[in-house]
Amino acid sequence: MSKATGETTIEPAHEALLRQWGLLQGWLKQDTALLAVLDGIQRASRDWAANGKTSSWLAHGAERLRAAERLLVRHDLSAKLEPTDKDYIAACQRAERAAQRRARRGKALVGVLVLLLAAAGIGWWQQRWLEEQYQWRMVMGPSVLTSEQEKEKAATPGSDFRECANGCPTMIVVPTGKFMMGSPEGVGDEEERPQHEVTIAQPFAAGKTDVTFAEWDTCVAAGACLRAPDSGWGRDDRPVIYVSWDEAKIYVAWVARLTGKPYRLLTEAEWEYAARAGNPGRYSFGDDETQLGEYAWFSKNSGSKTQPVGTKKPNAFGLYDMHGNVWQWVEDCYKDSYSDAPTDGSAVTLKDCSRRVLRGGSWLNLRDGVRSASRNGSSTGSRINGIGFRVGRMLRP
Repeated sequence: MSKATGETTIEPAHEALLRQWGLLQGWLKQDTALLAVLDGIQRASRDWAANGKTSSWLAHGAERLRAAERLLVRHDLSAKLEPTDKDYIAACQRAERAAQRRARRGKALVGVLVLLLAAAGIGWWQQRWLEEQYQWRMVMGPSVLTSEQEKEKAATPGSDFRECANGCPTMIVVPTGKFMMGSPEGVGDEEERPQHEVTIAQPFAAGKTDVTFAEWDTCVAAGACLRAPDSGWGRDDRPVIYVSWDEAKIYVAWVARLTGKPYRLLTEAEWEYAARAGNPGRYSFGDDETQLGEYAWFSKNSGSKTQPVGTKKPNAFGLYDMHGNVWQWVEDCYKDSYSDAPTDGSAVTLKDCSRRVLRGGSWLNLRDGVRSASRNGSSTGSRINGIGFRVGRMLRP
């Protein structure tokens, strides 16, 4: 009713909706995001339950855990959670609280240790070693595989392990086998030819995901790695970016030194074998490009930035983000073809090795750029927001 005229007016419903469209868009956007969170929780809780509810399968922490907690207060959405889903979130909360307590204790004790060492007049290099050892033994919590455990893992393709409680990448055991590396005529680029058979005769393990900021920052805290910027996109479970090949090598050498195990970058052949997961098609799931959004973050769905690892479907070997999100450094020197390429899975070596191979494509690539055979090369010092890396490790059968 108008106060001025005393007349009653009725506003058509569609006009009222149009007036409030900005508010409705906000609600819809928020609900869409929470539905994605719900789906992620349900996927992760199924994996967690199927793998004995072990802590290595707790995939929600930091930003992803905060999103899960926001979903819990929405009664309409939280009602869709099964008891196992809620148990999974509670386990993630307990794990994060425990990690925060350990980190606080670690920082305090490291500070005291440094002061004591300085007072004792011990050299700076000895202080560095002691700080690293403290970080490893007291904060990261080593759980390195014994010889028997390693043999058991090597004999069980698809099994996972992590050799410390905090900061170490989760590894997936990849089976031995043969595959056709590269692309046939008419598919892909010339640098992906000639297509050739490669034999992977020894079992190895590959990182379940790209190395994350949380894992990288553990190396930073130990004084072994330099802090990497994140473009303001967030850290924690996002893939580390702005890391050169040289810096990736420093990280894998650090993990190898702490564990006493042969951590390294994957070779290009190992990477493609792991990415294909037994599928000779353009992608690990075949040739149907309509499925790509279920497995990869690329130009059409990434929002022009990296996304948290492990939020898309894994391939048949249990590896996530082999297509898109970030390019991944591998060990090989870059050569613009596969002429004279090794057939035993070893890395390509050249006299001039100033350029190294990148695999997998990134958040900014189109569909063709994230194929299993897609490859690129860059200088060893390149540091951009589309490049990260994945860890490899040989297994002793």
